Amino acid sequence: MTVIKRKHKHINKRQLSQQRAESKNNYIKQVEKFCILAGCYDAFRIIPKTELEKIYKLRSLPVKILPAEGNEVPKDIMRKFRKSMNELMPMVNVGITDKDVKINLNTYFTVASIFFEYINDLKGDEYRDAEFVKQLKEKFKSYKDTFNTAYRKLMMCLDVICIDTGDLLKRLYWTTHSFKLAHGDTCGIENIISVHSSLPETIHDNKDSIDRQLLRVSCGFADKGILSVDADRGKLKVANEVNAPPIKVFIQAHALHRMKERLDSLNPFWQHLELIRAVREMKIRHRIDGNFFIEYRLDSITVGYLVADLKDENLIIRTFLLITQNGTPEGDKFSELCGLDKIDKSFLRMDRLSTFISTDMCSNPRLKEIFQFSGCRNLLDLYDNQKIKSKCSSQSKKSNALEIVKYLMLDRNNSKGDEKYFKKNYKFEIDRNGSVAAPW
Repeated sequence: MTVIKRKHKHINKRQLSQQRAESKNNYIKQVEKFCILAGCYDAFRIIPKTELEKIYKLRSLPVKILPAEGNEVPKDIMRKFRKSMNELMPMVNVGITDKDVKINLNTYFTVASIFFEYINDLKGDEYRDAEFVKQLKEKFKSYKDTFNTAYRKLMMCLDVICIDTGDLLKRLYWTTHSFKLAHGDTCGIENIISVHSSLPETIHDNKDSIDRQLLRVSCGFADKGILSVDADRGKLKVANEVNAPPIKVFIQAHALHRMKERLDSLNPFWQHLELIRAVREMKIRHRIDGNFFIEYRLDSITVGYLVADLKDENLIIRTFLLITQNGTPEGDKFSELCGLDKIDKSFLRMDRLSTFISTDMCSNPRLKEIFQFSGCRNLLDLYDNQKIKSKCSSQSKKSNALEIVKYLMLDRNNSKGDEKYFKKNYKFEIDRNGSVAAPW
């Protein structure tokens, strides 16, 4: 076997000096562009070269993302953090002047923040015309508030990535942030983000003599660590005694698998975030046989339920059901109206979110009425909801509506198909146009 040795390009002192000079010139050009954008180019022109070099030496270096000391973070997770930050920071803007001039987070932390500090610390007698340059302090008088805004937005970007990379079935991630003086040949301040990893809190449950691992509903956040969500005793109608411990919320691995399966088109980030939001808001639609049906919503549209029960002062989410599925009041009523059972719904993919994202169920008036009468009307709004579609992966343009209509024989001009599939005990009235009308 032939071993190929990599050739390392040797850089001599002259080349290194050229690289440093080029880096400095490029940075000063960035400062110049910033000053033009901020409307202070006249002041920039009279700043001496020695002062610009001082700004360069004090500059904040681009964000560096590293695994936290003592933490094992997979390489693919680190790649995702770096890739996501490289995409988000140029997209997020922050205002820097009263005239609402905006720059992205990259430019703010590497250029603007250091320029603001320089102007703030400048003395009027440091060099000729320094007093004129110092007048920019009034222009950027709110630079401390601007820094707080920019830093908050940076943390929000990291929150998004922490939630996106975290997986309750594997590991959760969170970050800390620090500024450090660069060492060695590099001058400036290092902007370091450290990635921490942690396993979710777990307990075991022996319901029906089967040992099940339960995972604490939680996620990682920038500078905050792993935060868990507790249930509201009042909403669960549990006695709220003095100094009563919070009701922890756990979820079975089975429920997480069902969420991924049934919310098939929804991106994992939104699946995780909406799970946290559903538990935090705790909107309980039904209480059946000791089970709580907690609404799982997208843009205020209830698409399914987290089915949970109380055990040993813990709320345990046992499964996730799409609202059309058997086992939910709406899904059971849907079955009673048109005779579809669990296998039929699975065959027609009515237990998948993607069906309603990519299919216009309203295209058939009779099918639309079945959804209305069963309580599933809100699902029909998903097809035209661009906000929700932006949270989903691309879907096939093939429509399931026609298949469902044919399966229920709703494409016929007479009422025989309707009479066959709509339960007689509901006594539906079918008018001459073939429209179905419920007695209520």
